[in-house]
Amino acid sequence: MLALPNHMTRTRRTCRAIVTLLALSATAVALAGEGADEAEDTPEMTLHDLPHTDGNWQEGEAVIPAPANQIRAWLVDYARWPERFSDVQSAEVLGQTSDGAAIVRFRSRIADRTITIHEWQTDWGLRYEGQGGDVSTRGRIFLVDQGDGSTRVIMQSTSEVHGFLRLFATKGVKRKSAFNIMRAHLTSLWTLGLHRCHGNASCPGWATAGHKAR
Repeated sequence: MLALPNHMTRTRRTCRAIVTLLALSATAVALAGEGADEAEDTPEMTLHDLPHTDGNWQEGEAVIPAPANQIRAWLVDYARWPERFSDVQSAEVLGQTSDGAAIVRFRSRIADRTITIHEWQTDWGLRYEGQGGDVSTRGRIFLVDQGDGSTRVIMQSTSEVHGFLRLFATKGVKRKSAFNIMRAHLTSLWTLGLHRCHGNASCPGWATAGHKAR
């Protein structure tokens, strides 16, 4: 097979990058609309830029009707991510680093890409770093015990786009993507919490877990 000239190879890569970015933007807009239509099926949550980060970090939080140790167990059971988290299409545990981080490769439906992360467990929750093609990401997940069997889950993340794609990845595009991923993950955790309670209003944490998105 004949090799393509360098300039044609670069053009093909550029076209793929632009198509990827347009797909991300369209997905973010579509999911934002879906979230508004399905507000009654999602938990009460807040999504905003993390203060003092110039819009480079986003934060989402919601109260989940489950204790912190149960939520941690769901989050680190990587092999079962696809059946528990709507954003995750596939997941594979690749191993562990010398300092105890789990190495996980997964496919995100919202980001439309495969991402490999290193994730560390901490006293307060989890932190991670990841890479997927031209995009790198970092984040933290805080698990705050509410004292009644429920947990306030606080997700914080940032991303950086490299290469030619960086010219098109505005803060607005990255913000929408981050918010939609956080919304999906918090909603999945909330749904797991509800299933755990089997609709029992006397289940610890049920009373303080919100039932409407905002």
